Amino acid sequence: MRPASIRARLTLWYFAVQAVTFAALGIGIFFAVRGTVHAAIDEDLRQRLQGIRRFMDRIGPTFSEEDLAYELREHSGLRPGGDLLQVSDAQGNWIFRSASSRNYDIPKPGGAPAGLQYETHVVRGIPLRIVSAKFGVPGNTYTVQLAAPLAQVSEVLQQLQWLLVLSIPAVLVLASLGGYWMSRRALAPVDAMTNTARSISEHSLSRRLAILKTGDELERLAETFNQMMDRLERAFKRMTQFTADASHELRTPTALIRTTAELSLRRDRDKAEYREALVQILEEAERTGLLIDNLMT
Repeated sequence: MRPASIRARLTLWYFAVQAVTFAALGIGIFFAVRGTVHAAIDEDLRQRLQGIRRFMDRIGPTFSEEDLAYELREHSGLRPGGDLLQVSDAQGNWIFRSASSRNYDIPKPGGAPAGLQYETHVVRGIPLRIVSAKFGVPGNTYTVQLAAPLAQVSEVLQQLQWLLVLSIPAVLVLASLGGYWMSRRALAPVDAMTNTARSISEHSLSRRLAILKTGDELERLAETFNQMMDRLERAFKRMTQFTADASHELRTPTALIRTTAELSLRRDRDKAEYREALVQILEEAERTGLLIDNLMT
């Protein structure tokens, strides 16, 4: 299997880094928005609950539970659409339940709330954010619950979620295409160097890479390659000259050895003539050996 090119690997790494970054950013944005919205809802519920607390603090000991229910009904009606408000006494009996809270049938808090107790319940398919607190008034203690529907908030958060889910892949694709284009431009000089290097042979050792004055790694790579080619060219020239010199120097003794041997073999000769021919061959062989030693050193 052919390995992926540097351009493709750079693009894949760029895509992976961008994917992790955008995913983390999208998740962070979603949870930050959700936390901010929920914090704003909790703060609104707290302020409204404090308003009810101040209202109940003004209740005198002569107020009956019927009077309290009436005042709570009037207080709850001041808000457009009415508050999701319900109040129970220490025995768990309902003192007041607004019409909207009866429609939702908000459950009572589990146990006696210590301070402000925030809960999220899904009641009849609608998410509610509920705050509960225990208020003491002269002669009695009441548990007050105030709620806010989260349906619109959930819808907005869901729209934000879909926006992030759909937009992040689109941004990733565009960013990856941009990264591929950038890597292609950045590696274009490498392709030019590769083509030039492939065209260099023993007949064109004088060719060199074009050096781009960019001051980066590609410029240093081209300079290093050209310096290497200078050394190779000088070494090749020396080798060529050595071959020519060796051929010239060895041609004469080799020819003498061959000629002497051929003349000795053309007809029968006595021992003295053979001996004389062998001595000539030995002398030329020794001279050739010395010549080879000199050429090699």
